[in-house]
Parts: sequence; structure tokens; C-alpha cells
Amino acid sequence: MIGATNWWPSAYSPLTGLYYVNVEEAGGLFFAGNGARVRAGQVYIDGSATFGNSFADYVRAIDPTTATVRWERRNATASTSTLRGGLLATAGGLLFGSDGARLYALDAATGRELWSFNTGAHISAPPVTFRSQGEQLIAVVAGQDLIAFALPSKE
Repeated sequence: MIGATNWWPSAYSPLTGLYYVNVEEAGGLFFAGNGARVRAGQVYIDGSATFGNSFADYVRAIDPTTATVRWERRNATASTSTLRGGLLATAGGLLFGSDGARLYALDAATGRELWSFNTGAHISAPPVTFRSQGEQLIAVVAGQDLIAFALPSKE
């Protein structure tokens, strides 16, 4: 129930050939229920779960042809699954993601952090990129604010 990667948008880069995912690792025990009756049109819940205190949160770069993890980066946030948005890979070799209120840019080939910015509010959506007046911008929703950054040109 808590763990794996099934919620946040992932990213793929044709430049690196890598698939990028947010991953949670958290232990838990699941218990069978007492066989509650299924009723048409009603939510069915049976069983329960308890979760331990151990928790780890990573960005992983996976080679999709071999399922090999090429690199992983542990996020600084040591809390629950609601503390990040999705990932965005760019043609310029960057991978954007978030960790709590912090938006960051990683080198997509190595996972090395190149830049970060504390937005001051929770980020739960993936960053997006677009062009405006000849500039490439990265935008992300943080709390109730839309924050945009211009990327430096290679000229």
C-alpha cells in the first residue's frame, strides 16, 4: 500500500536511454480480513495493514532493456508518499523532480544534482517545460502558486 512506484509521473529520455521513476521503500504487514460480504455499488474493504517506521524515497534511473538500475538518488525527505511530484526529462540532458517544497535538476546521465530551489510550498505535480518568446521555461505548481524558471541558452 505504501511503496513501489505507481502514482507519480515517470519520465524517459531518448538521449540517455533511461527510464526515471520515483520509488518508495516502506515495510508493512498485511492481514487477511474476515470475509466481508461484497455488495453491489458499495466500496469493498476487508483486511488491514500496519506500517513500520523505516522509509526510503529515491529517484531511480533504470535501463528499460535490461531492468538494471544505472543510478539512484535518495531524496532528502524522510516522510510519506505525498512529498513529491513527478519527473521531467529534457532533451538537454536534465531531469527535473521535487522533494517536498524543493524543485531540483539532476544530470540525467549520472543523477548528480546541478541545481535546486526551495519553492516554500508543497509540490505534488510534475514540472512541465515550454517555450515562450524564444526561451525554454520550466514551470511547477507549488502549493497554490505557479513558479516558472527560464533555462539558460546554450549560445
